[in-house]
Amino acid sequence: CADAALAELVALLGAVAALGRARAALDRGDAALAIRIGEAVAAHDTARAQPRMVAAHRYLLDHGGSESFWEHGWLRDQLTKWTQESTDA
Repeated sequence: CADAALAELVALLGAVAALGRARAALDRGDAALAIRIGEAVAAHDTARAQPRMVAAHRYLLDHGGSESFWEHGWLRDQLTKWTQESTDA
């Protein structure tokens, strides 16, 4: 239900404005929120969301994402996935 609500808000706001909010969240250190917004945008526009998703996952890796073996692996996997999205497009 929360995902559907977020998707509705992104549709209302538009991808560019939503990604602007994701960037603002990342700028203040809230990478998790940036990722949630990016995922909602990616559901409709993967190419536009891709740079923000790469930045947010890289931020998490650079700010403590290597403390847990499993978290580090998941973040590396996500970073690879989102980096490949740009080469596949």
